[in-house]
Amino acid sequence: MTVYNHRRFVADAVDSLLAQDYRDFELLVVDDGSTDGSAAAAASHSDPRLRLIRLAHHGRVAALNHAVALARGRYLAVLDADDLALPGRLELPVRFLDANPLVGAVGSAVQPLLGATGRRARRRLPRGDAAIRLAFLVRNPMFHSSVTYRAAALAEIGGFDPAVSSGIDNDALLRLAARWRLANLDTPLAVKRVHPGQFFAAQTDRRRRGAGVIALRWRAARELPFPGPLRPLAYLLAALASARTWLLTAAPRPRGARAQGASR
Repeated sequence: MTVYNHRRFVADAVDSLLAQDYRDFELLVVDDGSTDGSAAAAASHSDPRLRLIRLAHHGRVAALNHAVALARGRYLAVLDADDLALPGRLELPVRFLDANPLVGAVGSAVQPLLGATGRRARRRLPRGDAAIRLAFLVRNPMFHSSVTYRAAALAEIGGFDPAVSSGIDNDALLRLAARWRLANLDTPLAVKRVHPGQFFAAQTDRRRRGAGVIALRWRAARELPFPGPLRPLAYLLAALASARTWLLTAAPRPRGARAQGASR
């Protein structure tokens, strides 16, 4: 877990992991130079499985790679500091990866949580490797707070790429998909909080975010090992998804939309 200025959420995230029935794990919390007391909130737990590492602020990728370098387990489970682990978050992926040695990472369906309004219906994600590869062309097919990596697989691709400013998790999973199989469990393993301060929402440049998404779609078409007859379809799907992203993020908003957004 990495945290940067999420004091109001991080204690609950830590609690949700320490409460897991699966007990054989270490919890690394890397504080990326928080200024709001996040480190103190995480340190309030006295469980011996918790290791808190305080760093100067260098960004999420550096914090993630620092945690990966310190981890000693054969599997690496990720949880964002503003999300929550559900029962089975550790045990179910461990069982799955033990039984499927060709899978480099496994995630799950998503259970969204919208602020104080409560949970929404769970959102299923593609389960099998082939479906996940196709989904990379049009959407983000894995929920990172539910993902458990095989440590050897993540090391093989060099961890998280410091050159990537947005879509850090999807970049790593895309590179992993070129070498290993991926999977999603149908049972939600984590709750995704939706709030204004989360990492992707804090990146205010819509066009820059959109450009990053579009780049990932085209990379999926080029880099994933689709059979020859499916390659033209892969490029077509990537083109359609890229056009939709451009319309949503890069094209100028109508005046009415700006006024509506400003009034919220």
